[in-house]
Amino acid sequence: TIVVGVSGGADSLCLLHLLLSLREEMQLTIIVAHVNYGVRKTASRDQRLVEEFAKQHGLRLITKKLHFTPGRKKNFEEWARQQRYTFFAA
Repeated sequence: TIVVGVSGGADSLCLLHLLLSLREEMQLTIIVAHVNYGVRKTASRDQRLVEEFAKQHGLRLITKKLHFTPGRKKNFEEWARQQRYTFFAA
């Protein structure tokens, strides 16, 4: 079983396509994980793209939507990394 973090960008979708091409040969169970930080203007569109892709290919999808509050002690990158690690660990 492989959990693949997919943002909706070209790199992560390419990785997912590659894993799909190997799914039968390697007997892979693929789970798609998507974190929507709600920061980019395209965040909702990216999430819908990942949802549609997972559905088309019969893949289990786990999503999480987060909201960053400016003014926190941590910068966005540090906060996002912690949130992502916690999400994937769960």
